[in-house]
Amino acid sequence: MVLMFIQLRWLGFFPDFFSWRKHVGVLKKLWDLALPGFIGGAALQISFLIDRNLALMINDQGVASLGYVDRLVDLPIGIFGVAMGQILMARMSRSAANGSIGELAEEMNFALRQLLFLCVPMAAGIFLFHELMLKVICLGGAYTMENLNAARRVCMFYGSGIPFFCALKIIVPAFQARQDMKTPLRCSLTAIAVNLCLSVALIKPLEQGGIALATTVSAAVHIGLLLYFLRKSGVSVEFRKVGMTLIRSIVISAAAGTAVAFGLRRFYSGSGRLADFTALAAAGGIFALFYLTGSLLTRSTEIKELLTRFSGKKSA
Repeated sequence: MVLMFIQLRWLGFFPDFFSWRKHVGVLKKLWDLALPGFIGGAALQISFLIDRNLALMINDQGVASLGYVDRLVDLPIGIFGVAMGQILMARMSRSAANGSIGELAEEMNFALRQLLFLCVPMAAGIFLFHELMLKVICLGGAYTMENLNAARRVCMFYGSGIPFFCALKIIVPAFQARQDMKTPLRCSLTAIAVNLCLSVALIKPLEQGGIALATTVSAAVHIGLLLYFLRKSGVSVEFRKVGMTLIRSIVISAAAGTAVAFGLRRFYSGSGRLADFTALAAAGGIFALFYLTGSLLTRSTEIKELLTRFSGKKSA
């Protein structure tokens, strides 16, 4: 915090803490926007909180299973979803202020396609290699094979929801950039209600796995509602391009992941923690190579666009 305040002083943006009385109207408007914005943007976190409380009703391993797997899921959300959302927020806010809704839509559609291109293989990786991941990261000490078996379905269902969880961080800012906080709030409350109802319905047959599945389904419903209202408000959503990226990424990820998983079952039987780590690293590297090769063979535009952005030929 001290370093950030020093940077603000150097840049000439150090806050005047005693001038708030002059800007009561601005502060009131900020609060009116922030309060519904907090809830509208935190539906996923609220859903995770509901998951933990419902898991207390299942068994001793319910909360632990959700918690351990949550750490795996948070990684791509933090690296890609949150990071892209923060960058897009500034760009889309500028576009909205200039009245350029087309530019705002272009940025959001580009980010959605890139995010799906990166996150779908991550979801496939967790879905297919979750056992090896949990062995390497968690197994040992108080974490036993019984705990690992209890987390299997959670890993599969939470992992499948990674593209949805990350996409929320991209779509919600499209509303916030135009100071529309009420629509995401209504969609969030609907998604939370769907999550709660599905969790109660699935908790008996699937236990903690049902809770994870309910959260993933509610995230998909949340995205569907947000995209519907975005398009209704005049923001052009490129469903065809985004859908093609999603389908292509799923097909290539499934093919590459199945091939690597078959190789693991055929040639690796497990022989210790170090061997598991080596096998996981090798499987991850081969899977990434297969995925990139398949994307190039199918002429995926996302790779070229990423390289173009990073090369600086187009401002990011």
